[in-house]
Amino acid sequence: MTQLQKIRFVAESSNHSMATIMAMVEANGESYLDRLYMIECSKANDQSFELQYQ
Repeated sequence: MTQLQKIRFVAESSNHSMATIMAMVEANGESYLDRLYMIECSKANDQSFELQYQ
């Protein structure tokens, strides 16, 4: 997954604009994007798990 794809995914799942996510990554470094991406992926997995067992 490219950096732009990760930014788009994080922006969509966190309800922030891509510009906001890009600014946060620029200020905090490339590893910050990976951290945000992993957080949003885990949130998405939790939500799908909860929907599956409701």
